[in-house]
Amino acid sequence: MGKFLERVRKHHVEITLGVLSATAAVGMVAFSGEEVLRPLQGTRFEPLLHSLAVPNTIGFNLCIGFLTSVFFWWLVVYRPDVQRRRLLRASLTSRYRDFKHNTIQQIVWCCGMSLATDEIDALRNQQQFQKEFDGRWDDVASALQGEPDRLKAILLELELLSQEMQYVLNNLSVQDAQVHGLFKRLSEHVYRLRNDDTFTNDQVKYVCQFLWTILAGWSFVDGYRKEDAVERTLERI
Repeated sequence: MGKFLERVRKHHVEITLGVLSATAAVGMVAFSGEEVLRPLQGTRFEPLLHSLAVPNTIGFNLCIGFLTSVFFWWLVVYRPDVQRRRLLRASLTSRYRDFKHNTIQQIVWCCGMSLATDEIDALRNQQQFQKEFDGRWDDVASALQGEPDRLKAILLELELLSQEMQYVLNNLSVQDAQVHGLFKRLSEHVYRLRNDDTFTNDQVKYVCQFLWTILAGWSFVDGYRKEDAVERTLERI
């Protein structure tokens, strides 16, 4: 029920226009004053159409005008926006998954582990990642202290993800407050990790804290999440 209400909220404009268009279509038939279409003559719909018939030129023209406006809105505004939204959502989702894969790969190499590509992909699951590194995350931080190139590569992945989010915000009208808030928080945090003295003086510590919240799904409010909050939010674009 919650997902249904969320979809209704997300598509309330389309639903409203659909209902109004259906009403306008019925009104167009009712106000036209024309006889019932031949295929419908003699059917059970014919008496209903006769009962609705109220010939009115003004009403007919208003219905035609509304339906024409909705058609051109769908053709010129809605359809291109949906295609652009799908493209940007797919691009950002792909960037996020690449970020997780490449970051986990750097962590694995830093710890001297040897894992196949499919095993690294399996660790993109937050529960699997937590199970693999729970109790060993301090060792990961210590290993990164001695591998500045690995840390630099991870920061680069964070920067690429942040830039992709900024691109989406700049090129798409994001009306969902949850999506907009997540993008802003992640982008601001990545910026602070790279530029704020509070973070750069002990960069490994703060980077590891940030990565644990994303890769293991840790939240100071909810504890360990069962779902990837970022991926779930990307679906709302």
